[in-house]
Amino acid sequence: MNFLSHDQRTKLISQHKLERDKRIYDRIKAVLLYDRGWSYSRIADVLLLSDEGVRQHILDYQNAQKLKPENGGSESKLTKNQSEELCNHLQQHVYLYVKDIVVYVKATYQIDYTVSGMTHWLEQHQFSYKKPAVVPGKANREAQEKWIAEYEQLKKGLLSNETICFIDGVHPTHNTVADYGWIKVGERKERPSNTGRSRLNISASIDMLNKKVVLHEDKTLNTASTLAFFKKIEEAYP
Repeated sequence: MNFLSHDQRTKLISQHKLERDKRIYDRIKAVLLYDRGWSYSRIADVLLLSDEGVRQHILDYQNAQKLKPENGGSESKLTKNQSEELCNHLQQHVYLYVKDIVVYVKATYQIDYTVSGMTHWLEQHQFSYKKPAVVPGKANREAQEKWIAEYEQLKKGLLSNETICFIDGVHPTHNTVADYGWIKVGERKERPSNTGRSRLNISASIDMLNKKVVLHEDKTLNTASTLAFFKKIEEAYP
């Protein structure tokens, strides 16, 4: 298609990188993709929009270089202080569903939000739907700091023919792992799994001073395989 000039294309790409309003963000993508020759239906499928909506976005830009919706987006019903309080609350408490945040806002501030309205508020305030990171649940900070101090002391006292190796094992499995994704309400998406599981058992050591790595692979992990791994480390440091 290539209906955009070089300057227009460059300007849109720059704006796309900085834009926070999702509606304008999607309009920019629609225009850029149409300029690449994509059809309305293909763009609509990727951006989860209607074909007619995409067509109108393209016409708005072609006729008046318009990217901003007519209403320009509604102002937040929450005051600045209320928004800051809600942001702090959401950073301390993770909600699984937007509807529960709507209930909290209603109970706390007596302000009504729809689920879509609250979703837009969350996106404006840089919240996204994602998994939390999993960390050790029984980490002992004092014990960790003590170990680090002992480790640093150990490094200082090493002889010229000594080093420190850390060892661990990893067991990657060749199979399907489901994760989150945006799926239309009422629809069930399925991913076929492998008919059988194929797992690797890899042990390794890394020399913390020289960054030397020793790898060892076994079909199964047992006493014999562990001894074989240590033997391989010995051979690496004659």
